[in-house]
Amino acid sequence: MRRTLKELTPISIYSARFAFVCLIIVLAISLLGPCTKYAQLNQRRLRVGFAQIANEGPWRDTNTESIKTEARRRNVDLKFLESDNPALKGGEQQSGQKEALRSFIKERVDVIAFSPVVETGWDDVLNEAKEAGIPVILSDRGVSETDESLIATFIGSDFVEEGRRAGRWLVDEFEDTQGTVNVIEVEGTRDSAPAMQHRLRVVAWVLGNFNYDQAKAAMRAFLANNDHQPISAVFAHSDAMAFAAIAALEEAGFKPGTEIKVVSVDATDKGCNEIKKGRLNCAVECKPRLGPALFDAAQAAAKSMALPERIIISEGVYDKSNVDKCGNE
Repeated sequence: MRRTLKELTPISIYSARFAFVCLIIVLAISLLGPCTKYAQLNQRRLRVGFAQIANEGPWRDTNTESIKTEARRRNVDLKFLESDNPALKGGEQQSGQKEALRSFIKERVDVIAFSPVVETGWDDVLNEAKEAGIPVILSDRGVSETDESLIATFIGSDFVEEGRRAGRWLVDEFEDTQGTVNVIEVEGTRDSAPAMQHRLRVVAWVLGNFNYDQAKAAMRAFLANNDHQPISAVFAHSDAMAFAAIAALEEAGFKPGTEIKVVSVDATDKGCNEIKKGRLNCAVECKPRLGPALFDAAQAAAKSMALPERIIISEGVYDKSNVDKCGNE
């Protein structure tokens, strides 16, 4: 039998109101479901897992410090892992990096970021992250996997353009030189993004693996076995390897910076100082301070916001003509 409002007791009126409120809450939750993750992130710290490459020198030091400092500034819960085994060279670090990524997946972090030591061989772990619903950001180095849905974005440098900038500087420097200009290239880790994309037309290569000691040993061996082929310039994929080449050249009796031109990629503080000293002629900038851009992207990715495929950092080229700006732009 239908009852009028006058016939309802205070208790029954309260029950009806409670039921109505509950219905509204249920409807609100169903409508706001897609925003639940966003709301949760606003109520707790963002959790980011970062897998770093083993220390290679000044650039990697600055890069690591930038990431850790920015995480502290934003109160991000950062899980930071890097190889601490000095015996692992170049691509030998890949299995350790993959273990780190899987540990982040197991911990259910909000975002994974890493600097891949080589370009290939990541499909399996990237698919695992995708299945777990965790976006992955590439920092500094890229991968060659074809499924773009596996990566939220890449943050770093245009390595191809860096190689072109180094090449253009050398062309301009030797514009009035008669005869052949022989360039020795000191390579980084083979199959890594920087090594693959910095390649120039040169007469000889030595492998430095982005490591000072290895680059110096390789350059020493080359100079000892060189068939008296005149060397016009050295192009190194990093400042650290350029410093190694400079040391090896000096030991062999050459004068780097004057007799043999030296060009590097990085433009670290020490690289800028070497330009001022005259031993390094040109440094193509590869900015290591990626922390702010990385966590901007991580916060957006955690909220399922759209990101560009590549976020390229603005960089310069420095020599004696503008060395005062080196490291300050």
